[in-house]
Formats: sequence, structure tokens, C-alpha cells
Amino acid sequence: MPVLRSQVRRGRAAKQQPNPDPIEGEAIATRTRRRLATAKQQPNPIEIARRTRRRRAAAAAPKRDRPINGNIVQADTTEIERYEQERSDRELSQAEMRKTMDDLNRRIHDQRFALEILQVPEKQWRAYGDHYQRPYGEGSTSSSAAAAIETETFRVYFKGLVSEERIRDSTVTVAAIGVAICDSRDNLISELGKPLKSKEMSREAVEIEALIEGLNAAHSLNLKRVEFLCDDPTLYQYFSGEARPGGLREFKITTLCIQVLLLKTKFMYCRPFLWHKMMLGMYLNLQGMLYFLKSLGL
Repeated sequence: MPVLRSQVRRGRAAKQQPNPDPIEGEAIATRTRRRLATAKQQPNPIEIARRTRRRRAAAAAPKRDRPINGNIVQADTTEIERYEQERSDRELSQAEMRKTMDDLNRRIHDQRFALEILQVPEKQWRAYGDHYQRPYGEGSTSSSAAAAIETETFRVYFKGLVSEERIRDSTVTVAAIGVAICDSRDNLISELGKPLKSKEMSREAVEIEALIEGLNAAHSLNLKRVEFLCDDPTLYQYFSGEARPGGLREFKITTLCIQVLLLKTKFMYCRPFLWHKMMLGMYLNLQGMLYFLKSLGL
């Protein structure tokens, strides 16, 4: 059988090529297997695109199409109920505040009208007394009622009490505060008293706590002009800015005084005044209220 020239050439070329190194061939095979394993571990670009489209579609879907968790629904229901309760309490508080302010404006209106009547001469009163009238409500504008409470100067009386009581085998420090808010003629408008709970309580600190409570109460009544009683000359100097508490031991007093100064800025007019004998009655009333709280063990 004749041999072709092409077969002869291929045979000669195969004889001329050297035999491959077995070690080098194994290394090439190892690298090839690693590349194949790495390629299998990497995500397919098409699969990545599909996942991205699914995430975007889920994010753009309406909330009703998403699965609802029972815990989330319960938490939302509790939050709604809490909001409704807070709104109801706020509306009730605002209604009570409006009623209190209306009663206060009515009282100021009546007192001022009574003072004007007292200044009318007797002869003029006999002749025209039946025609003197100033109705409150429909005959009074809201601006005049607001002006009445803005021009009236109210008084804030406050007192703090600290004492050590023997309870069983231990000594306990008991503190309480009392506050009374009156008009310019010392007619009582509001009063409150409550105990204080603190590990370290000094007489001055309790006094300032009582004043803070009184100023907050006056501000909640929407009073614009207030004066507050001080029976301690040192505290009077603190509140009027004539002196400042100093030292590390007075840090708490300084903090409380700063609160008082900040509260004073919420009023159109607010200043301290020293106690005198004309205010003895209200002072004794506060003392009696504090001792009553103390007797209850508060």
C-alpha cells in the first residue's frame, strides 16, 4: 500500500518533538481544575440580574401585597390605642384648663367691677345704682377677658419642710412642699402639696423645689404676671440675682436656681419679694398643709 507524503511528514514531525514533562503536565491540570472550581463558585451574571429585578419589584410592591406579621399588627394596634388615649387625655386637660381660665377671668372681672362700685359716691349710687351693670360673657369680648388676666399680678406662696422621723429602728428624712397661688388681694386660686422623694435633701433645696412647682403651676394656668414670696433672705438674693451660690456643695442649689431663672423668662413679669407680717395667714396655711402631709407619712 503506498504511503502518502503527508503521513511521512507528520511522522517525522512527531519524532522531532520532545516527550512532555509529566510534572509540568500535572501542574497545568491542577491550575485548570482550580479555574473551573472558581468559575462554578462565582454567581452567574444572568442570575444576579434576575435577583436584582426581584428585589426591586418587591420594594416597589404595595404594602398590602407583602406578607403581614402578627407581631407587627399587634404593635401597631397598641400604638394606635396609646395615641388615642393620649389625645383623649390632652383634650380633657385642655377643656379643664379652659374652664379654669374662664372662672379666673370671671372672678377678676367681678372683683374689678366691685371695686369700681365701691368708689361710686353714695349720692350718685342712690340715683343711678340700678343702672350699673357690666355683664360677663356675651357682653364681654375675649380680648378684654384676656387683657384682664394679663394685667392682674398674682402671688405665688411656697414653702418646703424637711425633718427627720424615727420609723422603727431607723431614722428617715421626710420632705414635703406646699404651694398656694392667689390674686393680688390674696384670694386663693389654686393650691397643691406633695411629698418629695430624694436621698439628699437640704432645707434650701426643698424650698427651691417648692418654688419651681409653684411657677410651673402658675405657667400652666397661663398667668402672665406673678410675684413669689421668699421668707429666706439668702434665697431672695439668689432669685433676684444679687448673689450666687458657690462651692461644690452648692452645685445642686445652683442647678435649681438656674431652673428658677429659666422659669422666670416664661412670664411677662416675675420677681421675688420678701415675706412680711401681712402675709402671715397664707404662710401659716402652708405650714399646716405641710404638717398634715407629714402626719400622713408622705
